Amino acid sequence: LDAQPGSIGDRVWKDIDGDGAQDAFEPGMEGVRVYLDLNRNGQYDAGETAALTDAQGGYLLDGLLAGVYTARVDVATLPAGWAQTYDWNGELDHAAGVALTSGTAVTQADFGYRVPGTFAISGQVRDDYDADGDLADPDQPVGGVLVTLYSDPNGDGDPADGAALARLRTDAPGNSA
Repeated sequence: LDAQPGSIGDRVWKDIDGDGAQDAFEPGMEGVRVYLDLNRNGQYDAGETAALTDAQGGYLLDGLLAGVYTARVDVATLPAGWAQTYDWNGELDHAAGVALTSGTAVTQADFGYRVPGTFAISGQVRDDYDADGDLADPDQPVGGVLVTLYSDPNGDGDPADGAALARLRTDAPGNSA
């Protein structure tokens, strides 16, 4: 048999809404070390195969022979205060156990981390039917409206220079909480 090298990889991302699922608006985390914990001691040791995530949070550990591996995030390379929300094995232990067969590319060994602190979008979207600026009768709530929370890095209130932090749709009575 001709053994072909395989790989383990995918993405470490900022789970902005903390739901443990990669949403399209959630960016990757750059500069996080993911390594193969060959001695299974839970720490990165010199000589262990490793990669730093790129600007999109992607990483690839390649040239691997068939075997059982533990891909692990080096928590020392995470920003302070971030909490894990997702890993492939569901144990939230910064690790993903992978049984790699010859020539296989495992591309779902993902890790999600929640931004420290909390925020909320709440309120109600209403149609100002009588255009009086007072959102009382006869104004009606509007459901199904996409509400987006943007960062404001320049403090100018312009969403064009910020990143989308969270999105949700209003419910039938127009509530966004």
